Amino acid sequence: MARMAPHEYEALSREERLRRIGALFYKAVVISLARKQALAGETGDISSQAGEDSMHETNTLEAASLSDEDLAILRRYAGLGEIAPRDATEFWGVCRTTAYRRLLSLEQGGWIERHGATTATRYTFTKQARALLEQDEQAKQGRDDSRASM
Repeated sequence: MARMAPHEYEALSREERLRRIGALFYKAVVISLARKQALAGETGDISSQAGEDSMHETNTLEAASLSDEDLAILRRYAGLGEIAPRDATEFWGVCRTTAYRRLLSLEQGGWIERHGATTATRYTFTKQARALLEQDEQAKQGRDDSRASM
């Protein structure tokens, strides 16, 4: 679709306007679903694993204070041990202000610590977060081993 000036929309028929609006809604839904699927892939929340994952997470008291998206970002950046605000913004698909609020919430929960300022800001994982991720990895390996033996 070519970009049109606002005054050019007046020349379009009602049906053409509705068609264009529908195309925009369709694109928004497709993008939203792709983000949800990507997030589900990051957290391992595939429908066949959902029951096992939720049982494990409810058994873990520490994970109860984290949302699925917060836990997903910790899993994603576990190898690096730190998160940059820009990475969080892209991962969550939110604006910068929202990403900073969510990072502040993780910081207040004791999961990450802030280091640096402005563009050099990095959030490193606390001992609590590393312990949770280690426990999560061990549980995942246990599930994989039990599936392999079937």
